Amino acid sequence: MANEMPNDFKVAMRIYECNLSGEPIWYRKLADEFEKEGAMDRMMVSRNIDKLFDLGIAEGDWERIDGTWTRTYRITESMIPFMRGLKQGWER
Repeated sequence: MANEMPNDFKVAMRIYECNLSGEPIWYRKLADEFEKEGAMDRMMVSRNIDKLFDLGIAEGDWERIDGTWTRTYRITESMIPFMRGLKQGWER
């Protein structure tokens, strides 16, 4: 069996990649993407976001997107080097 990234890191990596590109990311967008891929259901995405917040890996801000206040996510400043290393290691 091939090594597979744990679900919480998959969510963190998707947030990190969006942060790098400057694209805002929020719960519904994340959940829709993972559900469409068949990677995890909405409840699992929600639990993993909560876990990332609890561990200090991710944090949120309120932004107006398409006229609606939306909580967007980003990787905390202190975890960016870790995520960079994880991304580089995983792409090898």
